[in-house]
This record gives sequence, structure tokens and C-alpha cells, in this order.
Amino acid sequence: MIEAASAPTKYRKSINGPEEEFNGMNNFDNTFQYNMRKKVGEVYEITQIGYYDDGNEIVAHIMPNIIDGGKITSTLPKEITSLQGMFYRNKGNNLDGISSWDTSNIVTMANMFRFSNNFNANIFNW
Repeated sequence: MIEAASAPTKYRKSINGPEEEFNGMNNFDNTFQYNMRKKVGEVYEITQIGYYDDGNEIVAHIMPNIIDGGKITSTLPKEITSLQGMFYRNKGNNLDGISSWDTSNIVTMANMFRFSNNFNANIFNW
């Protein structure tokens, strides 16, 4: 049996805070992800984007709320093929790092920024 692809999301709650992570389980549903976001709370920086295999695509985790002026890694894991709902209802505005992502492997971006009314990062090069 082949193990499904997955990796944890790693983050810092403050500039000099310790790196923490959440992973959950393979094939977890969006309800689990929303509950994890609530448990994690707001973060300053995402240092690694986590993902899981939903049986059809390799899906990025729904990100915790990133504070205004927060950062996200400039490296999007090449395994990821879906960014669906990744920043759903995220409160951050200018996510430093997102403009450098290589999205050439991405198949699905549906609802990626849905209800993220403050989002204002430059994604022109995608």
C-alpha cells in the first residue's frame, strides 16, 4: 500500500516565537481544518505550507489567519496541485512571500481567497 502524501503546516505566532506545526491526518475534511485554524489562532508567519492527499489532488492546508503585515514562505511545495480554499476567510492583507510562488503545477484555485476581503498581495506573476 502506498502511503498518501502529506506534510505539516509550520508557523510562528510572533516574530521571534518558536516554530509550531499542525498536521492532522491524511484525507481530513474541511471541518477539521477550520477547527485547527480556530485552535491555532492568528499567526505572524507561515514557514512551511502543509498539504494532504484527498484521493484526487494534493491539497494545501487551509491556512491559519495571518496577521496584517505577516509573512508566508515564498516556496510553494511542488507536490501541491490544489490551493482550493487555502486563504478562505483569512484576515491578512499583504502576505509577504506569496508573490514568489511557482503555481505552474496548480490545477485548482477555486475559492482560494473567498471572503478574504482584506487580501491585497501582488500575484501578478502567477
